[in-house]
Amino acid sequence: MPPRHTRAVTACSVHAALAIATTWPLALDWRTRIPLGAENVATVPEFNLWTLRWNAERLAHGFRGYWDAPIFWPTKGTFARSEAQPLTGLLYALLHPFGGDVGAYNLTLWSLLVLNGLALTLLARRLGATFVPALLAGALGQTLAFVFNELGVLQLAPLFPLWLLLERLVAYHRAPSAARLGAAGAWLGVMALVSGYYALFTALALLVIGPLLVAGRRSSLRLLAELAIAAVVAATIAAPFSLAQRANTGGETWSDETVLANSARPLDWIQRDGATVPVPWARERAGGTALFAGGILLGLATLGVVVSTRRRDQRLVIGCLGAVTVLVLVSFGTRVRWGDVAPYTFLRDHVDGFDRLRSPFRAAAIAHAFIAVLAALALAWMWRRPAGRILAVAFVVGSVVETIHWDQPTATVPDVARFDWVQWLHDAPEGAVAMVPFPGSGSVYDYEATTIAMLAGLEHGHPLVNGYTGLFPETYRQLRAVMQSFPDRASIAQLGKHDVRYIVVRHDFALYAVTTTALPELGYDLAFAGDVRDVWVTRQPSSPATTP
Repeated sequence: MPPRHTRAVTACSVHAALAIATTWPLALDWRTRIPLGAENVATVPEFNLWTLRWNAERLAHGFRGYWDAPIFWPTKGTFARSEAQPLTGLLYALLHPFGGDVGAYNLTLWSLLVLNGLALTLLARRLGATFVPALLAGALGQTLAFVFNELGVLQLAPLFPLWLLLERLVAYHRAPSAARLGAAGAWLGVMALVSGYYALFTALALLVIGPLLVAGRRSSLRLLAELAIAAVVAATIAAPFSLAQRANTGGETWSDETVLANSARPLDWIQRDGATVPVPWARERAGGTALFAGGILLGLATLGVVVSTRRRDQRLVIGCLGAVTVLVLVSFGTRVRWGDVAPYTFLRDHVDGFDRLRSPFRAAAIAHAFIAVLAALALAWMWRRPAGRILAVAFVVGSVVETIHWDQPTATVPDVARFDWVQWLHDAPEGAVAMVPFPGSGSVYDYEATTIAMLAGLEHGHPLVNGYTGLFPETYRQLRAVMQSFPDRASIAQLGKHDVRYIVVRHDFALYAVTTTALPELGYDLAFAGDVRDVWVTRQPSSPATTP
């Protein structure tokens, strides 16, 4: 077996090459384009790019004004209305010098995928696999179907904290120590800083698998003390952001209708989202969500359950099966009800954090991660048999081919700093900006121009009354409704209440001609005529409006 440092370099190289290959052709234009995954429009990926840029910018200012992002002016705490991703933002900030705004986003994505692969490789090694089958297991973990279906939603990429947490729990099961359990708590805290969804679903799964891996290893008092240490470590890492985020949202939650619409249906678990290679054991998505884990991955996981006869693996296997069962039920969200018993509604009402989750179906990602652990056991077993080695490699290659879109859709991110109206606003006096037209509906398709405007806002430095997020503030919903009649006195009056100094009007706005006639009569003068947008400025004095 090669030396440890050689194995580490080999593992990093293999997983890096796999990350580039499975996101191809992103590498050809990695400084200008971002992946869409199953998204049909670039709104969400561009919003995640804006999220990382805001994290990096606030990091440079010591996180001053972190939660008061320059959107939905003058509402406070706007950054708390979506996944903040502070740890992913830190990684982006570190990579920014090597790729610029867009390139660093892709370097961050590739890094998360590589970390996924390395984490399951390390867990497989802990479970007894030698280097090559562990590396194969890591390849399975790096190419999970759910992650690649949602490749345009960056916060759904990082699963590595879960596998590193499990690695510490397995280590504790075999040789208990407070340090190992504390490290498991640390990884749960890290999970909260990369994906709040995944942290909550992981915590739920730990209620199933955790007792099986820690019970009976210590006296009751010592175990309780070590569990307390792990909880304190997790809270110390996650609480500063989690508590501040809750405080800034004012207890707002998603409606029952929205949660129901984003709850999985049973058929979703056998649907896949049009991967390149067709397979007979899954149906292509025809509505709903694609949650199929992959036929080969499920086959390997089943084999892992069957062959794990060693006593030390049995608790892990039972725990993984229990966790998968719970997570599948959770993915159904509010669709699951037995009489008056509604488990997910109970979680929303009584467990902090679940009331702010819009999409229960995302529990499928954590279920897939546990399925991959069972598959790792199968690969280790196969590798101990000479005839099984070729099959192990073939199955992993087949699983990757089955689940990956081999021509990943991408979208070009415009260089907003070059927009003439952005350059004009950059040098203009302080004041809030309204981007016209406003979206006509709440559909993600209508908000792509808004996310581009948000990226532009980071360049010119003026706060926007527009914005895109997960949980829209009520003040914005009211403003958007009034702005559907723009330009009229009611919409201008509403902009005045928001202290709007500048109105930026797109030339292809259906009412552009009417706007150019009406705005002078409503108290706005044309200040800049651009190639695709004009900037109008109010004659009325406005309150200072600057970004933090």
